[in-house]
Amino acid sequence: MTPRFSSPDASKGLWKMRCLLLLALLAGIERAEAGERNHTYAVYSKVPLYVNKVGPYHNPQETYPYFALPFCKPQFSLAGKLKNTAGLGEVLDGHELRDS
Repeated sequence: MTPRFSSPDASKGLWKMRCLLLLALLAGIERAEAGERNHTYAVYSKVPLYVNKVGPYHNPQETYPYFALPFCKPQFSLAGKLKNTAGLGEVLDGHELRDS
């Protein structure tokens, strides 16, 4: 069986060509992220804030919904407000994020 490349220079040239192709492909890939976590806001624009639950520091099992406490009542009606869509980790931890 004869080798594919008879000279070491030919295999080096192929290796260089593969590296250049890989670099060209990686340079063409742009990473785009859009969401609430990395969004930049203009001056006086609305910034979404979420509330969770409140409870005593020394007893983390005793928690209350944020708006159930008398000093956390909103000044406006939350009838039209929706809950924030939670990820699996937030659901498993028992978080219930709501618009403030």
